[in-house]
Amino acid sequence: MNEPGRLIAFEGIDGSGKTTQWKRLAARLRAGGREVVLSYEPTRNRWGRALRDAWLGGKRLPVEEEIHLFERDRREHLHTLIRPALARGAIVLLDRYYYSSAAYQGSREGQTPEAVLARFETFAPAADLMLLFDLPVTEALWRMNDSGKSPDAMEVRGNLERVARAYRSLDRPEIRRIDASGPPDEVERRVWDVVRRVLP
Repeated sequence: MNEPGRLIAFEGIDGSGKTTQWKRLAARLRAGGREVVLSYEPTRNRWGRALRDAWLGGKRLPVEEEIHLFERDRREHLHTLIRPALARGAIVLLDRYYYSSAAYQGSREGQTPEAVLARFETFAPAADLMLLFDLPVTEALWRMNDSGKSPDAMEVRGNLERVARAYRSLDRPEIRRIDASGPPDEVERRVWDVVRRVLP
């Protein structure tokens, strides 16, 4: 990426615990005196909101429309937040990045994970590290139900099973799979053992 900072993406199916670990890693790094920028995709800009509003309403947009909205959202995100933070040496932690598009949109009819990856890699830099939180769909659904969270259009079993298969198909050198089963403290130790090796 030719930037002094580091970009770390947190990926996995809904309910895998990645957001919990995203926050925990930020706290650990900040306690060590590092500048950390936390962000997520889709963002809260107008294109990201269009995606979120549709899903929360129980609706999936046509796949090409979803990809187009993600492209507009991601280009702005890179320009306004990600690249400036990396340029000044910050560690950017993303709760989802273009790997999610490859899994969630690439698993839909008429698309493939590799085709979606290739589209976004024309303008979006690869992460220095992509942490893929691996958890069976049944356990992920149990966790979401146990938390009282109502599933949106992205979180139904059939979709999560397709997405999990798409994630497993991804083959990039920056990907590290994390066993997301077990207590959060145990998963956090697994995350740190991987992350500390890529920090400047």
